Amino acid sequence: MDVADIPSMLVANEFEYYGERRVHLFRTYDMDLPNGFLNFRFHNCGRADNCFIWEVARATSAAPQYFKSIKIDEKNYDDGGFGWNNPAEIALDEVNMKEKYERSKRPGDSCASEFPLEVLISIGTGKTKTRAQRAQTRWPRLTAPNMVRKILWHVDNGMKFITDVERVDGRVEKALDEKSKQYFRWDGPEEVGRLKLDEWKPARRSRLSTKNFIEEEINRYLKQKDNEERLRRCAKALVELRRGRAEDEERWRRFTECTYYACTACSSVQSFSLPRELRAHICGQHQQGVSNIEEEIQKGETYPKVAGGPW
Repeated sequence: MDVADIPSMLVANEFEYYGERRVHLFRTYDMDLPNGFLNFRFHNCGRADNCFIWEVARATSAAPQYFKSIKIDEKNYDDGGFGWNNPAEIALDEVNMKEKYERSKRPGDSCASEFPLEVLISIGTGKTKTRAQRAQTRWPRLTAPNMVRKILWHVDNGMKFITDVERVDGRVEKALDEKSKQYFRWDGPEEVGRLKLDEWKPARRSRLSTKNFIEEEINRYLKQKDNEERLRRCAKALVELRRGRAEDEERWRRFTECTYYACTACSSVQSFSLPRELRAHICGQHQQGVSNIEEEIQKGETYPKVAGGPW
């Protein structure tokens, strides 16, 4: 499976200048859900975004006070980190809502899970200052007449939308723990979290370059006893999940290629997750009218629009 075929989602902010912000999810897959399956996070359901990769990169990296926002199809976007520093909760909602809708279309699907996630991994970029510490940070020097207005606008939006990573982390961990699923989060060291976004210094006599400094601190962080233990548990969970799925060839193909099987002999559309389910259906309902069951199964094999994804 090519990496380009993996369903991907990136978080940005969509806004009107001096107006309200809202989260925008740039998707490589369609998200057409009826209203009954939506919650407050799904602001931009519909077809996959049809814009260039560089536009998405600009939108999701346009940190306020560092880079200008970008206009795509008459809408303004900037960095989703301003309000959604930990998008794990958004990803969890996205998968659950989509899976719930897909499951409703195939009520007899034995492979459909009530809670589709088994393992969720979230990686941060280093712990940052507390709210009290952030409040003491000085604003950049005013350099333009309208800078005051811009800063006040960012403050107003920040009060409503800046999300504490730890708080989101706690909600996600609780949601997965209640379903007996596994969640792994690495925040990263405070030494890296304290770096400014535009800090990139070369090496000096007694000082590492910023790149080497980050690498050294990350290695030190991962060698901490609790982090090493979590890495082992995470690796073990992923390997066990992979081996368990691979034991059943039909279910593994369902997982990797997301195939499902339609009964072409039925007057109404009926679909099944596995070849053996369709085989049992044909033997029970259409045995007299079907001469070659295996050919009928191959004829009914269907792939999703997006290769490699459950949707």
